[in-house]
Amino acid sequence: MNYIDKYLNDFNYDYVGTLLFQLSKKLISTGMNINANFSGNEDIFNAHNIDFYSSNLKANYVGSFNIKKLQPEGVFTLENVVLQNNNSFNTEIYFDPLHKGFMFIIPQLSFNEQFFSAIQGEIIPNNNSVDFSVELYDYTHMDSDEPGKLSFSGSYLLESENYLQTQIDIDTFALNAFFNTALFFAKENIQSKLKKMQTTFLPYVMSTQMYVSSNLKKITYNVPYFVIANTKKDKEFALLSFNG
Repeated sequence: MNYIDKYLNDFNYDYVGTLLFQLSKKLISTGMNINANFSGNEDIFNAHNIDFYSSNLKANYVGSFNIKKLQPEGVFTLENVVLQNNNSFNTEIYFDPLHKGFMFIIPQLSFNEQFFSAIQGEIIPNNNSVDFSVELYDYTHMDSDEPGKLSFSGSYLLESENYLQTQIDIDTFALNAFFNTALFFAKENIQSKLKKMQTTFLPYVMSTQMYVSSNLKKITYNVPYFVIANTKKDKEFALLSFNG
């Protein structure tokens, strides 16, 4: 018995349906076909299976969605995502409800030889704001005893003028991880420049903490510390702090 069948045993639903429709290229540049098998009532929408197909995407969602609480629960599978440079990747995203809001987990996300692990985040809606947090680890570069960690958290304020504030923490993160990721997504005409920069900064890691605020028209930031160090040379490092 799969996840959705088990859930439906104790669930009273008011509608059941199958829907096949197509999004035109006016809405999405590649167009998209969506095939959905679903059921539900005024509180819960059940996705027995929703398939998404286009020339550069194959994806699937199985689970449910609490309409009143805005909480997904299930698995979104990106079976294949093809980029403009013909690179492709796949992953799975697991959604679980919290007391308020929901969390998601991506066990691993790979971009060729670069992979990030234990990616997890939370989205928590409030009356006039949405709180969020995300963290991930880089196990590709293990120059120290602990993997590199990147996390950010903050709030999006839903007021007369929308406002975003966030804190970003980066701990012993290899610069090469950023270059590997950028190269994976980059167009061919800039890859050679990125590869040269990657070679220069290959042995370096960074740690920083920064605070960023924006009303979506202008941005302010404060960086109490920014450390970059060469893992091959003990005394080669730089310590900065700046704002603007």
